Amino acid sequence: MVMRAKAVELTVSASPFYPFASYRLNWLQCNSVQDLNYHFAAIEEHLAVPESEETWDKLASAITRLKSLADNGAAEFPSEFVSLVRGVARPLILCVNSERSKLSGVSLELFFSLCQSLQSSFAPLIPVFLPTLLSQCMRSNKVFSARGRACVIEIIGSTRLPVILTYVLNSVKDKSVAMRLAAAEAALACLNACDPGELVKGVRQGEIESIIKATIQDPNGDIRKTSRKMFEAYTILNPDRIDTYVFPPRPYKPC
Repeated sequence: MVMRAKAVELTVSASPFYPFASYRLNWLQCNSVQDLNYHFAAIEEHLAVPESEETWDKLASAITRLKSLADNGAAEFPSEFVSLVRGVARPLILCVNSERSKLSGVSLELFFSLCQSLQSSFAPLIPVFLPTLLSQCMRSNKVFSARGRACVIEIIGSTRLPVILTYVLNSVKDKSVAMRLAAAEAALACLNACDPGELVKGVRQGEIESIIKATIQDPNGDIRKTSRKMFEAYTILNPDRIDTYVFPPRPYKPC
């Protein structure tokens, strides 16, 4: 017989993501895969409901319960938990993109918990969610965009996954200044957080150099400033590469 964790009702104080009021939730403790599947089934059912004026608060509550799972044991079973989260990717992405500030904010807080609890096991979720999270950085509402940037930086710092650079590289030439700046800041965070040994070889080395080249001549001053910081960090990480990178050899032309 599997013992089910008790759900304890708590009040969570207001946060920058949903500052309007305290939020009541059922605090879920996950002690086994059976617990995880049991609690997740109910969460998945509530996430399947389309967002409307009548349902958005229920969606927010379901996401908060999922966050509670992430904070309280689900990450001890990373392969099963990640697989379940991937299975509800579509409703989670829709909630992140919601125009309702509280619902979008709760959704982003979920990703704070996911990356902090899963750490490097968050890797399979990068291609599923990171493009959407990056896109939050160019939302016209400054509150939404600031949340998106904070979330991306937290994912980099908690997971230390250099594969994030691939998605950053795709964003540094975006038409949106806000997106380009967020991408540059994300690349700098990768240089400061990821394993140096992984950054100075192969694909990652090329991605870093391409990002620096793309941002150092950007029309926006803040992006150029961030690019210079990237170059300084890269100089420390890979000093033997700098001469070739900055002054590539020219083909010999006989007189």
